[in-house]
Amino acid sequence: MRRIRGIGVAVMMSAVLLLFGCAGPAAERDSSHDSSRSDSSTTELQGEKLASSLSDYIDVLIETQPADIPMDESQKDMLERAKANGGTLSSGDYETAWSNFKQCMVQLGYATPTVIQYSNGIYVKPVTNVEGMSQEQIDKLSEDNSHCSFTYLNAVNAAYKLQVGNPSLEQNSYQAAVDCLRREQLIGASYTAEQLQDAFSRGMGHNDDSELDVSNPSVASCLAANGITVNDNTKAWKPFG
Repeated sequence: MRRIRGIGVAVMMSAVLLLFGCAGPAAERDSSHDSSRSDSSTTELQGEKLASSLSDYIDVLIETQPADIPMDESQKDMLERAKANGGTLSSGDYETAWSNFKQCMVQLGYATPTVIQYSNGIYVKPVTNVEGMSQEQIDKLSEDNSHCSFTYLNAVNAAYKLQVGNPSLEQNSYQAAVDCLRREQLIGASYTAEQLQDAFSRGMGHNDDSELDVSNPSVASCLAANGITVNDNTKAWKPFG
């Protein structure tokens, strides 16, 4: 596979990221339910499961909904339909959840949020260009994003990403990504979660031994489904257009 050099990467979990590039200052707060623990040792988490089944994991998502941000009935209904279907969400409900999130942000006065869609159907929020915004505006944007995300999207998004990219409910995101890449025959049998984590921690492309071509849509899809994305601030969302 072709080696990639000089591409900045980040594991997009629950954090505020500041990026500086041609799009100007950019920030993202991913308020999704975190289905991994990327800051822990890969070896420590290997073999541990998020839940015994997708249906049980949906129950966990419902139980951990923030008390101050009630889940909209539309998202509850989607999750109940999934539980009645063995924990499997429909692609139609997934699309609707994202549409409801975007409409919520528009109603709060923002431009329609842009999203990145991968070849496996997974959507990911790009970084947000906050150039020219005051700290007060940035703080309000973060609050509004959390409100719309938890109200309409996050639980459905987390469950759908699992069924697409991590059906075995592996707790470690790197191991889940490696399992996905192996199922798609995109890496060799000897490639490990530790190698993937090391490649990203050092910056993908700076490791000459890397087997991964992150420009391959199938590779990027497996990674995105497990919360690992390659930053491209040329696709940053501008909240006020």
